[in-house]
Parts: sequence; C-alpha cells; structure tokens
Amino acid sequence: KSKMSEIGEGDQNGGFLAMLAKIEPAFAKVTQLKPESIKFDDKRKELRLQATASGYQQFEQFKQQLELQQFTVSQGAQNNQGDKVSGSFSIVDKASGGSL
Repeated sequence: KSKMSEIGEGDQNGGFLAMLAKIEPAFAKVTQLKPESIKFDDKRKELRLQATASGYQQFEQFKQQLELQQFTVSQGAQNNQGDKVSGSFSIVDKASGGSL
C-alpha cells in the first residue's frame, strides 16, 4: 500500500499516475517525441522527463501542448545526437499546487 501511495494511486491531483494520464494527450499529438525515462518527485509534484525526437520542433510542440493543458513546463538542455535530438522537461501540474 505504501508503494502504491508513493506513485499516487487514488490521488487525482498530483500523483505520478494522475500526471502520466494527464500528459498522455501531448504524447498523442507529438508522436515523434519518445520518452526515454520518467522520474517523479513526490515532494515537488514534479515529473522529470528525458526524451528523444527527430528535431527541436517536436520539443517545442510538446511543451506547447503541455502548457495548453495547464502544466508549468521547464525545458532542460537539448543535444543533437546524429539524426536525433535528446532533451529533458520538468513538468508540474498547476492544479496540484506543485512548484518549479
């Protein structure tokens, strides 16, 4: 039970599973952006996402989609790795009261 509460089972506002469900539409709109790793900071209610895409535009499109869904999004460094771009995001749901 304690492990399930850590990932936010039943927490509709700021838990890990709730945030994953809320960001899914952004992944559906920007299909070229692929998550590599996802970490969740429960104290800050912040999702940290490492991703790859075919170009920088997909990172900007993904950020815009998240902001339309009332997330506060901070982009980390982006690096060109051959034919792919890798980068990171810190995502906080404004509704959950998290802070960046």
